[in-house]
Amino acid sequence: LGFGGLSLQRFIPKMKEELEKICAPEEPPMTQEDVLSKVKLTDINKKKTSSGGIIIEGEGGYQVKFAKCCNPLPGDAIIGFITRGFGVSIHKLDCQNVSESRKNEENLARWVNAAWEKTEFNSSENYEAAVQIITEDGIGVIASISMALADMRVSISSINTQTLKNGTVAINISIGCRNTSHFESIVSRLRSLKAVISVSRGFSN
Repeated sequence: LGFGGLSLQRFIPKMKEELEKICAPEEPPMTQEDVLSKVKLTDINKKKTSSGGIIIEGEGGYQVKFAKCCNPLPGDAIIGFITRGFGVSIHKLDCQNVSESRKNEENLARWVNAAWEKTEFNSSENYEAAVQIITEDGIGVIASISMALADMRVSISSINTQTLKNGTVAINISIGCRNTSHFESIVSRLRSLKAVISVSRGFSN
């Protein structure tokens, strides 16, 4: 201004803009209800996005996704986490990530009560379940596991193997599963196979 490099006509609007930012009243922190209202599906969106058969805080119609860390199934006790822009993430209540997150006070308001919409889980809808099979190392093991799953009409979405230090093999499989009872029947069948040492839910390191 002193040397004429900037005119008052250009300077005043900038000053006004900065003053408005400084003097603007602070917005109150968003409540849990405010955040939930942002992930509530409209009647139009309900036709395009499934609410996954989940009730949030006693109500349906929320956009949900199922956490990959624990892959909850109908029959599991569950809890919801309000994400930033992706609806409500559904976790198993005993998921390790839930207990770790709830240690942070900033996250507490984002955890909400969740439940399955149906108390009887006899639907044909499939949910992704993770199963880890520890087997002896040998030819044909994966083939026998795949055949057993095929006999039970269980779909496989992914499979990978890892040789462990003791010479056994960890086979991690993502399968389609209806509920916890269905999962237990699958596990029971897999445990009966030759060369299978153990079968457990989830992938452990």
